[in-house]
Amino acid sequence: MRKDELRRHLAVLVILAVITLVMTYPLVLHLGSSARDPGDPLLNAWILAWDVHAVFSGAASLFDANIFHPVRNALAFGDPLLGAVPLFAPPYLLTGDPVIAYQTTLLCTLAMCGAGMFVLARHW
Repeated sequence: MRKDELRRHLAVLVILAVITLVMTYPLVLHLGSSARDPGDPLLNAWILAWDVHAVFSGAASLFDANIFHPVRNALAFGDPLLGAVPLFAPPYLLTGDPVIAYQTTLLCTLAMCGAGMFVLARHW
């Protein structure tokens, strides 16, 4: 990739990050204290926190989550969300707060999806 092309892609990513922050405005000010819905966002934050715990603590089984104790392999009843762990793990390990890490992951994925569409459209 040439330097000017890389610069253009980075500029688009920065512009999309700013647009994401503007379009989701109050969220950035209350990352740890606001969840739009008490259902799925909190469940997904818990699942991602469990994934990070299982990966970094050397748990015997990733799917042996404690959500439906004493049922074995309870995480297999839902989505383990392993694709989001690389984005979720750094803010979670830095803050220790799964809600902040989830909201940060959400904001990052919104900007990165837009950047991916820009690259795809430019390629076509």
